[in-house]
Amino acid sequence: MDIRAIRERAFLNRAGLPAYSVLLLALILSAIAWYFAQRTVVAHERNHFNRAVTQTIIALNLRMEAYTTTLHGVAAIFAASENVTRREFRTFVETVDIERRHPSIHGVGLIRRVRAAERAGYLAAMRAEHGANPCGYPDVSVFPKEIRTEYYLIELVEPILVNRELFGRDVLTEPACLEAMERARDSGEPAVTAPVRVVRGDQERLALFMLMPLYVRGQALETVAGRRAAIEGFVFAQLLAEELFGGIFGKLENPRIDLEVFDGEIDTGRLLFDNDRVLHALHSAGNPHFTQTVDFEAGGRRWRLHFTSLKVFHDRWLATLPLAILLTGSALGVVLFRVNIAQSRHAHERQRHTTVLEYQATHDSLTRLVNRDYLYARLQVTFEQNDPRPRTSALLLIDLDRFKEINDTLGHQSGDRLLTDLGARLRPLLRPDDVLARLGGDEFGLLMQGIGDVHEARRTAERILDEIRRPFELDGISVQIDASIGIALYPEHGRDAVTLMRCADVAMYIAKRNNAGHALYDSTLDPHSPRRLTLLSEIARAVDGGELLLYYQPKVDMQHRRITGVEALARWDHPRSGLILPGEFIPQVETSPLVRNFTLWVIEAALTQCLRWHESAIPVQVAVNISARNLADSELPDRVAALIERHRASAGCLEMEITESALIADPERALAVLTRLHGLGVRLAIDDFGTGYSSLAFLKKLPISTLKIDSSFISGITEDDNDAVIVHSTIALAHNLGLTVVAEGVETTEQRDLLEIIGCDQAQGYLFCRPQPASKIDAFLRRGLPVH
Repeated sequence: MDIRAIRERAFLNRAGLPAYSVLLLALILSAIAWYFAQRTVVAHERNHFNRAVTQTIIALNLRMEAYTTTLHGVAAIFAASENVTRREFRTFVETVDIERRHPSIHGVGLIRRVRAAERAGYLAAMRAEHGANPCGYPDVSVFPKEIRTEYYLIELVEPILVNRELFGRDVLTEPACLEAMERARDSGEPAVTAPVRVVRGDQERLALFMLMPLYVRGQALETVAGRRAAIEGFVFAQLLAEELFGGIFGKLENPRIDLEVFDGEIDTGRLLFDNDRVLHALHSAGNPHFTQTVDFEAGGRRWRLHFTSLKVFHDRWLATLPLAILLTGSALGVVLFRVNIAQSRHAHERQRHTTVLEYQATHDSLTRLVNRDYLYARLQVTFEQNDPRPRTSALLLIDLDRFKEINDTLGHQSGDRLLTDLGARLRPLLRPDDVLARLGGDEFGLLMQGIGDVHEARRTAERILDEIRRPFELDGISVQIDASIGIALYPEHGRDAVTLMRCADVAMYIAKRNNAGHALYDSTLDPHSPRRLTLLSEIARAVDGGELLLYYQPKVDMQHRRITGVEALARWDHPRSGLILPGEFIPQVETSPLVRNFTLWVIEAALTQCLRWHESAIPVQVAVNISARNLADSELPDRVAALIERHRASAGCLEMEITESALIADPERALAVLTRLHGLGVRLAIDDFGTGYSSLAFLKKLPISTLKIDSSFISGITEDDNDAVIVHSTIALAHNLGLTVVAEGVETTEQRDLLEIIGCDQAQGYLFCRPQPASKIDAFLRRGLPVH
């Protein structure tokens, strides 16, 4: 080989060194890229899998909460009435529309406790009821036919056609139901049974029963022994396992996951649901990539949810991408570099997009404050700390006053500018851990965690009001607004986000109504407080148990200074709470089915007392109040006529007072009922006139004889010329229509004297006499009212 050839080979060897270096560098870069790509793919799919699992648990939890709420509604009708007929129960189920709202509920019903000695009479009553119903089942019987000391029989079930085999069944013979019944009975909480096989059509399917105990009203339930002694039955909902879990899992964002639900431990014999029956072809050939097992508690029953990723869950392109990068990078370093850059850029863009979406999901786009969802999430974190002595926190609900006027006058652009400026003003007032959120419209929420006491929340509310009241400059115009703030405390007023937000909302409306700027939640002013709900469930017992009584307040003739009649006012002598005034329980009664029986009780008690006075030579007229619900009851005149006839009373001794708002609710039906009452001889009066926005032109169409002016006008007639003019004009116009005028709420001699001057016929109020029991009113009626 000549020297030229040797030099050429040496040159090639020197040129090959950089090539090998580039190849080695390409292999190293390819390996690094493969490693990070593999981790990214796995992390992405793991997050996707975990999100699907979380969504399933949240959806299942919401579904079970909805079922529990539905069951509470079913229990409420049995708590409100001792005898619910099948027709009433079916009407309730159809009205609530349980089948459409909860497709996995295939039946709701009542389980009645029947002792052996009661069995024959119970079956006779059931057969009689169903025999009188064309759609009934007069052949109802107890099955299985075992002789027992007591039975728990399915007395009602809807829809009845698909659940006919449950009707009359003794659930004590079903071990799964027995265990859950004992658990619900002893705890007083809803309980879910072990799976039970039921027949639907020609198929046998797994069902779960959710049971809620019913106790004898008035019994002590503080102890397990007390609850066992007071149990009288259960309400239940029948859930088909396949539709319960399938209805939830089938709506998920990514259904490419196999869900198996087991009752307790993972065992094929305890399988409740497996969507692999539908997706069995999607299983991967080898071991699953991702699995997760989650325990879920429902009604004291533990379900074990086992999630497994299916073959189609894993993106084949993403799975092969790391290997493709490795192979391609080994041959083409430059291509590997560009692919890696492209992947990094794509991942960064996706992350940036995700960050933007997460920000938009938790923040208000206008004010840049966090939104309602974020605030609820922070509240939930506070409630989940499980601290036995939790720190006091405050939720302030801020609602702007006159904001709509700004939008209507200056335009929505100015309104948006005001909201933006307001957020900027309030931020400096916050502590590091405080959360200020825009809840929507002109409503804001402030969460203050770990406050010292309620005074700190009040001071913050006052500082917020000071900032809000400072003028805003909008397009060269100085605008001043105000706000109302409601304050609710954790844990005093609520231990969950919904309850705390509701209490703050109630407090906000109290502040707005009282023009107080801010107000702390007060359960006594809450029309929907748990105490009022409890009172409603006890009012039926009060009517039947003699706990209700009537107080009477005299009405005084202004010219002769003598008593012409009395108004009957209901009171409740509660066995635990003492004397309860009507403002606490009458609003609940008027919106419930109890309003008819309650009103008839008041009328009969008033008639009875009126007859006693007449027999004692005291000719006095008694007035009772009736509500809008009473005016919608076409049977009211007939029932009043029956009471008058039974007591052999004169219809003229009874007067019925109706508020303006009750008349305006349904004028035509109200006119028909009032006309029939007038035809009986009952006198009619309009109560609280001036507060319902009706007119004398409307009232002249009604068969009324008396008009009562509301106390809100009487209280100011000696100080406010406008109130005096209104009262004077009302009296003059009423007299022109031939009506007697009664002034309510007279408390001072100055008010009485002015009313006498302007021609008021009668007066009623604390100046003359407070409402008193009949025994104390007798003295007034016998000796005459002292002259003031």
